[in-house]
Amino acid sequence: EGASITHECLQNHHQHLNDDWLIIEAVDADGNPVPYGQLSHKVFLTNLSNFTQPLIRYEITDRVILREGKECGCGDERLWIDVEGRSPVLLQFTDENNKQIDISSISISMEMHKVCEKTELYQFILHQNNEIELRLKPLAGYEIQTAFAEIKEHLEGYLKKNHIVTYHIYLSDEAPGFDKSGKFKEIFQETGV
Repeated sequence: EGASITHECLQNHHQHLNDDWLIIEAVDADGNPVPYGQLSHKVFLTNLSNFTQPLIRYEITDRVILREGKECGCGDERLWIDVEGRSPVLLQFTDENNKQIDISSISISMEMHKVCEKTELYQFILHQNNEIELRLKPLAGYEIQTAFAEIKEHLEGYLKKNHIVTYHIYLSDEAPGFDKSGKFKEIFQETGV
């Protein structure tokens, strides 16, 4: 998204930002800035070098620690970062007692990949009251209803293991698609749940 984001410090091997090409904002889960030295939940990237299709505050789920350049001690005053990796999205289900159960999108992704061999693309969307919308694009030669039935049966077993007994899984009329930012998300929760 941002081409060459950093360059390595030859003295201390830190990753200094190429801030003449881009802006990196370290933010919390709500998009508020986090102070230098504190682990972010995600980052916003603004690409200053792409005039044709600029990215402005493009959300990336990498967690970073943004540090002031003088902390490096090499003489390069540019900010530098420690990259901690991607933060999983936690989906918020409820159990039979209406108690919240958080399940990582990574865990759901692993389950979906066990049964999605007949689909080219899929999206798992969690709505209020454990309503699960599945958007599927089957591979050529496979029926969408057959693929849906297999995925639904597998998910029912997975939800039961996680103490989620009240839910509704349905096949969407919509095909899998990109969100407003241009990203394709396989698994996500609708805002306001």
